[in-house]
Amino acid sequence: MVVPKPGVAAEYAVTMSGIYRFTNNAWTKVSDNTGVGPIVADPTNTNILYRGDHPGCAIGGEPIAFQKSTDGGKTWVTLPGGENHRPRIVNPANPSIIYGDSCGLSISRDAGNTWELIQPLPSFDVSSLALAGNKLFGVYTSEGGTSRLIVSDLSDPAQITGDTQLLEFWGGGTVTASGSHVMVGEPHGVHISNDGGQTWKFSRSGLEEVTVSVDALTQPIPQEEISTGFGIFAAAIHPSQPDHLEAGSIRGLYRSQDNGQTWTLVPEVDKTRVRDLAFASNGAQLYVTNDDGVFVINNPS
Repeated sequence: MVVPKPGVAAEYAVTMSGIYRFTNNAWTKVSDNTGVGPIVADPTNTNILYRGDHPGCAIGGEPIAFQKSTDGGKTWVTLPGGENHRPRIVNPANPSIIYGDSCGLSISRDAGNTWELIQPLPSFDVSSLALAGNKLFGVYTSEGGTSRLIVSDLSDPAQITGDTQLLEFWGGGTVTASGSHVMVGEPHGVHISNDGGQTWKFSRSGLEEVTVSVDALTQPIPQEEISTGFGIFAAAIHPSQPDHLEAGSIRGLYRSQDNGQTWTLVPEVDKTRVRDLAFASNGAQLYVTNDDGVFVINNPS
């Protein structure tokens, strides 16, 4: 699902059979899904879309084209200078600036035509990015499995500076941010900050079935937990009720109504891996992407 910016409805859905756009209260197919990689929309002009990806960082592979559409996904053009770059966020204050990754953080300042590779942590790949005001939060993961949460200063949106490490943990992670509220999901549980990353609280109360019981940087993971699987792969903060959090896990969706102190399983969603979460329409809808498809929960509470 593509939600162009917080507060608005989902506008695009990408499936194996094609790209669909929601107009006049109905989903209409606009083109076949022939490209590679995730799609992001320009929040100031949702007819403009970008898509691309990069080969595996450790093993490499064939080059992957970077594409742009200016007619809502009906037609696409290839931008050669974007080859092997995965777009993640279009800056709403200056939509010619796109943040992405290519086995490291990358930035385009000219709407995807050219890119610069920036590596706040050499040999660490980008697992997740989130933009909140003039802060860019990123989870960067090494080949050995160590992840770090880094916040970068975007006082000048075209320059990524002032990289500061906020957290370190084992395994991949996901980050989301809304205003001063930041949420990080990782194999051991969830980290919450209400002051832009200055201070943090950790919780796994209610998440014991889908997270590991130890800090894997300092202790071995119990074999039974390795066998059953674990992980938090998606996170979302309600746009107007920041105490309301959603966490997508290896086995279902979990919800917190108390700023992450406790979590409960959401019964409307099957207990399969949740890959993506997105609030839309000012929180009136929650889009959940899991191994079975895309589901919408109306008025999630």
